[in-house]
Amino acid sequence: MEKAFDFLSRHKDVAFATVEDGMPKIRVFEIMKQQGNTLYFATASWKEV
Repeated sequence: MEKAFDFLSRHKDVAFATVEDGMPKIRVFEIMKQQGNTLYFATASWKEV
């Protein structure tokens, strides 16, 4: 886990892949904060995320 958080501390933009209507969908997020083992992301309230 420490190795992953070390990587994320140096790379703030991450991509999450999900499936929507049977098709892959990738969204890019910026890690805004890390507190312990919790990551916080920001998005607009009008986005369907």
